[in-house]
Amino acid sequence: MWITNLKMKREYRLSKEWCVISYQGESEHLDWKERLFKFPIVVKVATIIHDNDLDEKGNIKKLHRHSILCFKEPIDYLTAKVIIKQIFNIELIQQVYSMIKYYQYFTHSNHPNKFQYDPSKIEHLKGFNILDYQ
Repeated sequence: MWITNLKMKREYRLSKEWCVISYQGESEHLDWKERLFKFPIVVKVATIIHDNDLDEKGNIKKLHRHSILCFKEPIDYLTAKVIIKQIFNIELIQQVYSMIKYYQYFTHSNHPNKFQYDPSKIEHLKGFNILDYQ
């Protein structure tokens, strides 16, 4: 019973910021940027490609993209999932609980044992500016 309640809580949770990980050539629509601009409800986006992450054995993980999508107003999990699936072809999404921490994760600046990505590699779309969240 409590598992069902947890799922229900997640599905009805409202947030303006959602994040997703997509895999180029597998799950990600090749025209995701064009798709993004068809959704005026998505007002800001930050995204970065990770191509040097290592797994537990020291092997390079599959190339993947981390993205934060910011919406005009808070939306529930199911609505965010439907919209993000149309953009990235991914259903596994998460609410962003701390914009600063998730943005830092883009570069691994708060994880010195991981590959450090150059902040200039973060792509800002539709006016995303991390300073708006500080």
